[in-house]
Amino acid sequence: MTSTILSVEITDNDLKLALKHLENAAYNLTPLMCRWSETLKTATDLNLEAQERPRWQPSVAALARQCMTLSQDEYLRRSVTPEYDAHQVLVGTNRVYARLHQQGGKAGRGRSVTLPLRPYLPVFEGGQLQAEVKRQLLDEVLDYLQQATHC
Repeated sequence: MTSTILSVEITDNDLKLALKHLENAAYNLTPLMCRWSETLKTATDLNLEAQERPRWQPSVAALARQCMTLSQDEYLRRSVTPEYDAHQVLVGTNRVYARLHQQGGKAGRGRSVTLPLRPYLPVFEGGQLQAEVKRQLLDEVLDYLQQATHC
């Protein structure tokens, strides 16, 4: 008994073109990184506004002034800037006190004050993204790839 090998060649030009667009989109992710930078900046702004994720302990100064923690002068919010290129997104600030608020720690003269964790960036210790932000970024990847295949 002889075996027959079946060979199929796809000659559909629309499919070939869609695959070429997908290849190009995967090579240059700049449009996706731009969207991600906007998403991460928006998530940061929302965290500062909500003062949670997880819920922050209010600062003594904010309680005394009856205002929001880390928001009196808006310096921190305005200093958070996104940067991106074809392969990465960076969201951060040049404010000296920013890391201390994100991660918590000792501050003041003689490091006599312990500041609690107030994670305003949408990332936790160990690099884990907030669940809703991660979901949104993944949705943006799918949307980006779907748009890339449209001819």
